[in-house]
Amino acid sequence: MKLVKNAIQCKHYGVVVKSKYRHDFAHNSCKGMADNQMIAADGGLAYVPRVGSKGDWFEASEWEDE
Repeated sequence: MKLVKNAIQCKHYGVVVKSKYRHDFAHNSCKGMADNQMIAADGGLAYVPRVGSKGDWFEASEWEDE
């Protein structure tokens, strides 16, 4: 499987956070989360670390067969 889109979506407001290149720490904070909380995706198409409570985001990455 090959990663073609590295993204997560906020469960509260539907905002999609997409990491476009390696070390692109893409993040978002919204009013639905506790103070000083955020969701983030990193790694572009190289790796898929996540930041934030799993209860605040859905996985929105896309993979395809090589």
